[in-house]
Amino acid sequence: DLSDIKNPKVIGRFDPTPAYGLDGIPFHSMYLGMLDRGIIVTNSEPLNPDCNESWLPNWVLDVRDPRNPVPIAQLPRPKPPKGAPYTDFCFARGRFGAHISPSHNAPGKMSSTFMALSYFNAGIRCYDLSNPTRPREVAWFVAPHGGSLSADCVDPVDYDSPTAKACDKEALGYSRPADQIFIEWDRNLIYAGTTTGVYILSTPALGKPVLGAMPVKEWSLPQLNAGAPA
Repeated sequence: DLSDIKNPKVIGRFDPTPAYGLDGIPFHSMYLGMLDRGIIVTNSEPLNPDCNESWLPNWVLDVRDPRNPVPIAQLPRPKPPKGAPYTDFCFARGRFGAHISPSHNAPGKMSSTFMALSYFNAGIRCYDLSNPTRPREVAWFVAPHGGSLSADCVDPVDYDSPTAKACDKEALGYSRPADQIFIEWDRNLIYAGTTTGVYILSTPALGKPVLGAMPVKEWSLPQLNAGAPA
């Protein structure tokens, strides 16, 4: 309750730990684009590569009564496509799990049924939440895995050595292949920030893409960029 901005008060709580998430980040951020339906989607973040921790679910919560947030579903766990050289993203190297949802500061009106998440080594995953109790994965994109992880970086013993410090930097980039995501809702374009570049994506699940330049007629949040030059 932020009615008194100087004295925020907790009026509701959802905490699935310790059953989920004591060894990772169970709640990194949340997607509010469906708040007009009384729905929010949380996203977690794994910290260790190769699934060396618990699987962290991403929850769909009914918050129509903010005093009692109710979990009604989890987003489906991504699966590798047919023909992939591994049967589970745990074996794809790097971190496997969600990282971040689209920015709430974007051109156009956020969808109340479609959302996407960056999933590190599982790429970008897109979901249809028309029925929030049964979210469906409707599109995905996995960029080439950039970088490499040398044999010396598998288990550096002396963490103060130059090798270990170099490994920290090398492993950080290697473990986060798909890191950022941004959606232009008015042009139906998804931007994926990865270790091999920024990819611009489209999917029928979001709508026909607008590839030409166009002015922003509406922003995702009221009064966003008010007064800025057009």
